[in-house]
Amino acid sequence: MLYKGDTLYLDWREDGIAELVFDAPGSVNKLDTATVASLGEALDVLEKQKDLQGLLLRSEKAAFIVGADITEFLSLFLVPEEQLSQWLHFANSVFNRLEDLPVPTISAVNGYALGGGCECVLATDYRLATPDLRIGLPETKLGIMPGFGGSVRMPRMLGADSALEIIAAGKDVGAEQALKIGLVDGVVKHEKLIDGAVAILRQAIKGDLDWKAKRQPKLEPLHLSKIEAAMSFTIAKGMVAQTAGKHYPAPITAVKTIEAAARFGREEALDLENKSFVRWRIPTRHVRW
Repeated sequence: MLYKGDTLYLDWREDGIAELVFDAPGSVNKLDTATVASLGEALDVLEKQKDLQGLLLRSEKAAFIVGADITEFLSLFLVPEEQLSQWLHFANSVFNRLEDLPVPTISAVNGYALGGGCECVLATDYRLATPDLRIGLPETKLGIMPGFGGSVRMPRMLGADSALEIIAAGKDVGAEQALKIGLVDGVVKHEKLIDGAVAILRQAIKGDLDWKAKRQPKLEPLHLSKIEAAMSFTIAKGMVAQTAGKHYPAPITAVKTIEAAARFGREEALDLENKSFVRWRIPTRHVRW
């Protein structure tokens, strides 16, 4: 065992491949502050492993990660803006470290990967899923926007149109649609998930798959011409205005944040996401769960 926390553990699997396993107490995994901190500690250990060749993320539960701990989020909304901003910056630094590992990474995603769970798997190079997958970013339905890099990575992976449709509407999609739009790289039966993920890692380690090229677009500005950007964001704003209206600012805030961040690389884009999340957080008295 390389590392064991309260909600996840890290160990060698085989031939230089390590596995990071989410296994929180209870029936589901949530991406709470303790899990983010443990992920950072696991990466501290992982970054020191000279024999590391690849990393597999998986879950011991029936679902990968169902999202954030809503109760905990309510308390986070009560802290001063600067404190919330600092915590988001820390959380994003953890996901950046996962994304920046000098080896190929893959998430074996079963069941739900929502909110922070989706944002976690976006930080890996590959995603292999089971047929019961539901993946997406529901934050705007809760009156907030993604805060762990979802509004940055998803548009750069899928293209602006597909990402805007998911983020602005707070949607989640199933396995077939996720594969079609490039949110996952493959879909296999449950019993083949782990072996399939390891096989993809082996191909990447051997050089048969160019994992560095797969990762690079997430680090760069969004590749859109001025005309493409104008069309994508104008249409998205129009659709949001019709469906959400002026009294529900989260969807339009998300669209405008993605638009503003489009010309920046990862770090600057994440800073914009952070500022929008903190600025438009909803007071707890207005939140209904």
